[in-house]
Amino acid sequence: MKISRLRFFFRLCLVMAVSPSVMAASIANGSFVNGLTNWSTFYTDAGNVTTSAGQAVLSTGDSSLAAIPAALGQGVVYDNFGDPILSNPFNLTKNDLTLNFTAVFQNVGSNPNENGSGPGNDLLNVVAYDASNAYILTTLSATTTQTSFALDLSSLWNHSVGFSFELNNNNDGFASQVTLSNISITDASASAVPEAEEWIMMILGLPLISWVVRRRKQFLTVAI
Repeated sequence: MKISRLRFFFRLCLVMAVSPSVMAASIANGSFVNGLTNWSTFYTDAGNVTTSAGQAVLSTGDSSLAAIPAALGQGVVYDNFGDPILSNPFNLTKNDLTLNFTAVFQNVGSNPNENGSGPGNDLLNVVAYDASNAYILTTLSATTTQTSFALDLSSLWNHSVGFSFELNNNNDGFASQVTLSNISITDASASAVPEAEEWIMMILGLPLISWVVRRRKQFLTVAI
């Protein structure tokens, strides 16, 4: 019985050791269950940003070649001209973080204000901003069929950044819409291998666990 209990506590300690720690970087309301709370928006012409069924919906509408007809950001605020400024940026204190999200494009019909002469399809830019620079993490064409994305943030290690999802309208003859959901920042190193300091904490905790088991056994013996 004692060995069984020790195994149980050992496994519990191991689970605690390998559980990912709380990070300073954490997307709030990344599933949009609270609408656009914690998010800043910007849209021009006929573009729009709304929420529906736990998703953010960015649309170009029938805008005519606006640079950013719809943008959604966290850690950034858009002023009247569409220029983002940092507000409560994320501190990327680890070098193995990823920005994860789901993006689904829809063609919502022709755009009467475009003749389809180019330069390409409507697209979504995912951008990180720090105090002085913008970093395009990826550019997704409205024709992409991929829906799940994990963007490497290692190049921004030790940066304080805001993230923005910006739907750009091009003269492709069509209006576009993209739904965003499941936006999060995760630690790629959160695996089943504890770090050195976690092993030390676990080993130091074993004598305490053993003492607790012995005391509990003594108490049960006396009670019986």
